[in-house]
Amino acid sequence: MIEACIGMMQDVFTYTESVFEFASYGNSVLFVDKHVSIEDSPITPQHSNVTPVNVCQNEEEFFYGDFSDSQKNSLLRQMVNLLEKLCAQNDEFLVIPDKHSSCSMFYSQAKQNVALETYIQRFFTYLDVSPAAYIAAFIYLGRVQKCNPQLSINSYNVHRLFMAAMTLGIKYTEDLAYSNQVIAKVGGVPSSREVSQLEKHMLATLNFNLYIENQLFQLEL
Repeated sequence: MIEACIGMMQDVFTYTESVFEFASYGNSVLFVDKHVSIEDSPITPQHSNVTPVNVCQNEEEFFYGDFSDSQKNSLLRQMVNLLEKLCAQNDEFLVIPDKHSSCSMFYSQAKQNVALETYIQRFFTYLDVSPAAYIAAFIYLGRVQKCNPQLSINSYNVHRLFMAAMTLGIKYTEDLAYSNQVIAKVGGVPSSREVSQLEKHMLATLNFNLYIENQLFQLEL
């Protein structure tokens, strides 16, 4: 599953044409705050004033097989390699959006001090979610690149883009979704309000289309 889906992710990031259907929205997700001690790892703060939004839980069945440590490490390494490659490619042509641009909420004014692998490792460590959530997040990242070139992944926005995509991926694939307060703690931002703002903007960029063909989650590891 991991190798097949990583290959599919790479196709998405190179703008391979795909046809996706629309998901429906309107119901609330059941949020959970698991009792774990989360070490602080703040990234450059941004401010937001957006009310949290909920997306409905898709009722399809996704892959929830055993996710061994070796498979986690393999998925983590491949995700990091792909994101670092995209950052290196796009940093050369980077233009940070004006602060009045809605896309600026994803950008920091300087490169983050936390290494990308260390940052993504926090999600693996503190969030008990299926591999489907990570696959979904990468698919959403690929779609965002296609929908808005200002959100091309680079060293100044990759952390917030990944956090927002994971927020959507978890809510789409998991029976119980973590609250944005937990996501904010894991992602190293000051409050759930910033996570909600990023989530809302990414949803709008995707035209509220979170549907993913179910066959991608039915492949066996």
